[in-house]
Amino acid sequence: ISRIRKTQTEKFDTDIKLGMSGAVFVNSLNIAVLSIKDRPLGWGLDRYENAYFKYAIKEKEKYKLKEYHKRLFDWNLNSKDASNNLAKITVEFGLFSVFLFIYFIYFAFSKKATLEEKSFLIPLVLTQLMRGAGYYNGGFLICIILMLAISLSKLND
Repeated sequence: ISRIRKTQTEKFDTDIKLGMSGAVFVNSLNIAVLSIKDRPLGWGLDRYENAYFKYAIKEKEKYKLKEYHKRLFDWNLNSKDASNNLAKITVEFGLFSVFLFIYFIYFAFSKKATLEEKSFLIPLVLTQLMRGAGYYNGGFLICIILMLAISLSKLND
């Protein structure tokens, strides 16, 4: 029995399999990490697909992305939108994306926005960062514009 448990444990440690949704999410984060290392200034607006095909398809052997689901690279799911805006922003804007993330933290702790404004905008932005399908879906861009407008309109206060 101990031999069976050891074999199952070893297999689990070396061969982690996720559901399709989890595999796509983790894959997009792996592509974001590779992208920061390979192209620190980013790929440019709406070019996540180019990064996906470089790291996951074209030069797959070189970058050795783990295949957390047996069909992950066969189906190329979310190859255009990364399945989340966190990875998409990181890939497309590189280190410049850090400024956006710092601004989100600044806005969350700023006294310029009221509690009502924060409780409306921050959950929307966080949700879109974790599982948004692009900048124009789910009001992500509108929320960022509203956050900037609130910060800038109360700049003199």
